[in-house]
Amino acid sequence: MWLAAKVGTAIALGPGMRRLCALFLLSLVNAFAALAAADPASGPPADAATVGAFWTRLGAPAGIDRAEALALDGAGSRLAVGGERGVALGPVSGPLDRVLARGPVRDLVFLPDGALLAGTDAGLYRIASGRVTSEAIAPGEAARDVRDLDVADRLIAAATAAGVYVAPAEASPNWRRVAG
Repeated sequence: MWLAAKVGTAIALGPGMRRLCALFLLSLVNAFAALAAADPASGPPADAATVGAFWTRLGAPAGIDRAEALALDGAGSRLAVGGERGVALGPVSGPLDRVLARGPVRDLVFLPDGALLAGTDAGLYRIASGRVTSEAIAPGEAARDVRDLDVADRLIAAATAAGVYVAPAEASPNWRRVAG
């Protein structure tokens, strides 16, 4: 899903990003070719981290049950995991630390400035520089039920039980309901 989202975003952004996407897909094809040629008995190749062909299991973060939502930052260095009891965040290599104790978490997304947004049944939370703040998208209980989040360039979109809203990706955004 992450690859599909990144490919879809890149294609929507223009010809320069299409070339970058094509190079990325080519590197994936080369990685899978290297994996197919590898001898399984010899273990992962020395450059397995670069190839990206092997999965690493991270232990369940403190207070996070089954993972319901995942997000990688733009550099691919930080991982956020959301579950029934909140959000854990940390480097991709681990360990992950619990940063939000509210849930269930339905969706996570990193913003261009590095902040993390967590959409939960109880509201939208911004996690940045070790601080957690609650953001009101609109008045009413239905607007607190955040079901899905997305970000493109400098715009955030949130699907709630009250409708779809958009806002600029800044520290204190002004949310606007999308008509229709």
